[in-house]
Amino acid sequence: MILAEIPASVGSCHQLTILDLVDNRLSGRIPVTFGSLRVLELLMLYNNSLEDWKSPLLERLRLGNNQFTSKIPWTLGLIKELSLLDLSGNSLTGEMPFQLSLCKKLTHLDLDNSLLFGPIPFWIGSLPLLDELKLSNQFSGYLPRELFNCFKLLVLSLSGNLHNGSQRPEIGKLEPLNVLNLDSNQLPGPIPPTIGQLSKLYELHLSQNSFSQIPVEIGQLQNLQTILDFSYNNLTGKIPPSIGTLSKLEMLDLSHNQLTGELPQMDEMRSLERLNFSYNNLQGK
Repeated sequence: MILAEIPASVGSCHQLTILDLVDNRLSGRIPVTFGSLRVLELLMLYNNSLEDWKSPLLERLRLGNNQFTSKIPWTLGLIKELSLLDLSGNSLTGEMPFQLSLCKKLTHLDLDNSLLFGPIPFWIGSLPLLDELKLSNQFSGYLPRELFNCFKLLVLSLSGNLHNGSQRPEIGKLEPLNVLNLDSNQLPGPIPPTIGQLSKLYELHLSQNSFSQIPVEIGQLQNLQTILDFSYNNLTGKIPPSIGTLSKLEMLDLSHNQLTGELPQMDEMRSLERLNFSYNNLQGK
C-alpha cells in the first residue's frame, strides 16, 4: 500500500471552509501551512495514517483513527471557537491538558480508545455546552463531582476505565441524558436510586462493574429502548418487579450475577427481543 503525504500547498487555499480527506492512505504530518487557513471551520482526516498535527483555527476538528502517539497538545486550548473535537481511536498518551477547559464552546468531546490516564479532570464541569462526552481510556480514581455540572449532556461514555469509589448520586442531575455507558469499570456498591431521575434515557450500560443492588427506581426509566445491561456485576437480592414495566425495552441482560428469587412478571415488556438472565440463582413460580 502506497501512502502519500498531504501537500503543503493546500495551505494556500485561503478560502477553504471545509476540508474532508477521510478514509484515504495519507501519512506523515499535517502541514504547518494549515495554520494559515483562517476561515476553515471543519477539518476531517480520520481513518488515515497521520502522525502529528498543528492546530489551525477551527470550529470542528475530526482526527479519529489515525496514528497519533503523542500527548494531546495544549495548544488546542487556544482554538476558542472549537465546538467539536474528535481524537478517538489513536494512541494518545498522558493526561488531558488543562487548556482544553478554555474551549467554552465545546459541545462534543470524543477521546475514546486511546491510552490517556490519570483522573478525569474536574474542569470538565466548566464546559457548559457539552452534550456528548466520550472518554473510554485508562482513566482512574473517582468520578469528579464537577462532571455532573454538565447539565446539557445527552451522551456520556466512560467505559473501560479504572474508576473506583461508589457511583455518585449526582448522576440524577443529568436529566437530559439519552445514553449512559459506564461498562467495564470498578464501580462498587448499589446502583444509586437517583438513576431513576434520568427519564430520557434510552440506552443504559453498567456491565462488568461491582454493583451490588438494582434499585426499584429502575422502573421509572420508561423511555429505555435499545438496551439495559447490568451483566457481570455482583448484584444480589431480587429483581425489582418494576423492571417488568419497561414496555419499550428491546434488550435486557442481567446475566452473570447472584440474583435470587422469582422471575419478574413481563406482561408489559412487549418490545423485548433479547433476554438474558443466565448464571444467577433465579427460580420460577
